[in-house]
Amino acid sequence: MFLIFLSSIFLIPVFMGWGKATEYISGKFLSGISGKSLSGIFIISILWTVLAFFVPLNSHVEIATIVVGGILFL
Repeated sequence: MFLIFLSSIFLIPVFMGWGKATEYISGKFLSGISGKSLSGIFIISILWTVLAFFVPLNSHVEIATIVVGGILFL
């Protein structure tokens, strides 16, 4: 339970960062924390689906996604 809590604290800002990036592309579709998080989950899933055809999804891709999402959050 504690590990789920720690991962939530770590992943929600990353999803919000990617959601903020989608607002620049598609406009303000959903508002609030949950809207940005859902937009972030959506854009990451689409990005990784396209990316999976060209490169293997390994820890390097995951770390790059987390770093970019963290930078976009700040």
